[in-house]
Amino acid sequence: MVRRLVLKAKDIVDRFGFKNSKRFLKITVAILAIPLLILVNTRSASAEVAYYYSPLCLGNWKYVKNIEEEPQVPQGSDASNFNNGNSAVLKNVSGQVYCGKFATQNSPSSNFKKINLKFSMAVADSETKEIKSTDFEKGVNILDTDPDSSVLFTFPESNGEGTASSGSAAPTPSPSSEPIPQSAQTDTANKTATPSPESSPAVTEQQAEVPSEVEVLPAEPSAPAEPTPEPPAEQAQAPVPVGEPTPPAENNLETPVSFLGKITSFLFGNVLEINSVMLNLDDIIEVFYTTDGENWTRLGTVNNQNRQNVSFEINLDSLDKIADLQIMVSSLPTLDSNSVVYLDSMWLEVEYSSGVVDFVKDMGENVIEILTNNEPVPTPAGTPSETPTPVPLTPTPTPAPQLFIDYSFVLGPVSEPKLILDWYPREKVSEVQKKKAVFSNKVSAGVQGKSLVISGSCVKPYYVVILYKKESDYTKNPSAAVLNSAYPCEKGKFEYTTQNPNDIPSGSYYLLVAEQGEGPWEPISQIQQVDITREEIWK
Repeated sequence: MVRRLVLKAKDIVDRFGFKNSKRFLKITVAILAIPLLILVNTRSASAEVAYYYSPLCLGNWKYVKNIEEEPQVPQGSDASNFNNGNSAVLKNVSGQVYCGKFATQNSPSSNFKKINLKFSMAVADSETKEIKSTDFEKGVNILDTDPDSSVLFTFPESNGEGTASSGSAAPTPSPSSEPIPQSAQTDTANKTATPSPESSPAVTEQQAEVPSEVEVLPAEPSAPAEPTPEPPAEQAQAPVPVGEPTPPAENNLETPVSFLGKITSFLFGNVLEINSVMLNLDDIIEVFYTTDGENWTRLGTVNNQNRQNVSFEINLDSLDKIADLQIMVSSLPTLDSNSVVYLDSMWLEVEYSSGVVDFVKDMGENVIEILTNNEPVPTPAGTPSETPTPVPLTPTPTPAPQLFIDYSFVLGPVSEPKLILDWYPREKVSEVQKKKAVFSNKVSAGVQGKSLVISGSCVKPYYVVILYKKESDYTKNPSAAVLNSAYPCEKGKFEYTTQNPNDIPSGSYYLLVAEQGEGPWEPISQIQQVDITREEIWK
């Protein structure tokens, strides 16, 4: 509309030959448009912001539910302000956290400019004072489900310790750095934890509030137990991998997108990139995102220099995709075993401008473009036109060669694993000893063409595929795994065929398959030596 009006005015001036008037018109419009654009750009610099928070986080960090909803500790705060009452905790173990279902109460009313992912986190040399379960106000179950109903996914626990329900055990300390803006129209419930005087000091997991279409396992009542001291630091907990949950058997409604997505692409893809030998020694955390649950995009890393005010820009072409957005935060092997990582919250800041600003800016830019470009003046009828200058043809560039990675696998000797691993907590050791279990191999592995095929039977909800460089790492140093991925065990059986790993170097590795429920994983296969050959082909 604006463009048509300006072109019409320009055409009138050209038709009557008012050259001086044309110059006057250009100068006048420029004088009016340039200050207007400066004003609009100034207004744009302070764009409005909408905040999106996640109501649902899973993973094998301790107290992972503390990440949900708005932060309790402002970004950039000192590590002394973080504790297990307001943050998820990662100590002396590798692990991942997955958050999704981001939502807001003040949705942008116009086109957004950019989306930034921010964190309230800290890294300490030692763990801050632990908040005991008796320090929390008793929570309330916010969701009751039928125990016989289908399950989309459950909240796994690590080493027998539940994750804290959304809660705040201690008053939020006054920060000295930039505060985090709260959602303008949302009344978010404070995070509270559940007391259990008869249970372990570890906080008992409560169910988190989730969208109505997601069904969650009801929490099983725990038997009274004597308080158990926290395991020693050297008994590092194993990662609690998360796989794609099994959809409900019968459901007339459209099945909602799984929160965890399909992590299959990580088996020999992005997870291996996390553990690549080319890691920067300063990096301690790596961040990924996906909108389809299959294709994960690396956002970047957190290191000792940027950890207090880290921020990543996420490229989405529509705000509707935020509903399907999933964020994964994963520790790197370069994380010092004595360091403790605290993660209070993650959120999205969506910057947008009002419709009036966009309209005025568009109008000014159109006026200046039309009046200052080199468009030819319309030629009166009968005037011979100039011969157009031929435009040289640009040759089509030759496509650059692409790199393809080819792999082959050769199976070597096998050995039986231990049933009691060095990093098991005491309660897990006692459990295995009481069972008096004897190892029985439930898995077979073979090579078909250039793929490694793994199949077998399992009892627990997930089976875990683990790859180590050293044969003894599975019991002495579980966080040194080159690969650690979990998948749902369906009807007591599983079968997996590997794809090209892309990033794993040639060499000898040791393959172990385990199964996992609500505690550490347990070996169900022999330790299989696998020789992997990596070949690069340029085409």
